[in-house]
Amino acid sequence: FYISPESHKEKLAQRKCYIQNEKQFIDLIAADNDIRNWQYKGSLPCVIDFYATWCQPCKMMDPLYQQLAKEYAGKIFFYKVDVDKLKDLCIRWNIQGMPTFIFCNSKTTMTLLGAQSEEQLRQQLDRLIQ
Repeated sequence: FYISPESHKEKLAQRKCYIQNEKQFIDLIAADNDIRNWQYKGSLPCVIDFYATWCQPCKMMDPLYQQLAKEYAGKIFFYKVDVDKLKDLCIRWNIQGMPTFIFCNSKTTMTLLGAQSEEQLRQQLDRLIQ
């Protein structure tokens, strides 16, 4: 589903958001499409899951990602980006493997590549909201 910037706070508090196009990515996440100069635009911290529908580790991580999105609702925004639908964006953001998780708030950014344990994800999520 597509979430407009106006309604994104309400809807993201309920569930994760699938980024449908580059404009939506720029509207919700990055003020600049250049990874070297970007600044996170959100009012809450976020995690971005770059995934592929055919990727087994991505499929394995999805139930945990959904669970965490529910648990951290209202504290952290959860986004998903399909690398096959947004190839140019992924090239610019140097996404080289899936899943890639980018954790960010207004001060810091952290990237984790590959399947992660629940403990590893929770650790990063908790750091975002401290």
